[in-house]
Amino acid sequence: ANYIAYTFYLKNSGSAASDIRAELDINKVIKDVDDVIRVRLYRNGSYTTYAKRAANGEPEYNTTPFVENRKIFSIVEDDVDPEEIIKYTVVVWVDGDDPECLDNVKGGDVKMSLTFSVDDAET
Repeated sequence: ANYIAYTFYLKNSGSAASDIRAELDINKVIKDVDDVIRVRLYRNGSYTTYAKRAANGEPEYNTTPFVENRKIFSIVEDDVDPEEIIKYTVVVWVDGDDPECLDNVKGGDVKMSLTFSVDDAET
């Protein structure tokens, strides 16, 4: 049970349907620990697990690769209705079964930021 989990509730408090973008970025990394972390995003109960690509460039087993080196995901919620609520839970852990999870990542650190923004052209 060595993980970090945060839950967020996104609510469209406006008067019109909007497209909402959710992005999780890596802001700081120490000792390349981002090579061995896993990030699971639950969206209203359904989940996707993200990981950096393996050293050989292939996706890690049973994961979706990071969008970019320092961007874990960027997703758009289309047409979120007024008063609609979307539940997000972000879970982060170090995958000890990852072949790159060696002693060199001990003492490593990662700092991330999750941002939500309206993604409509007319707003």
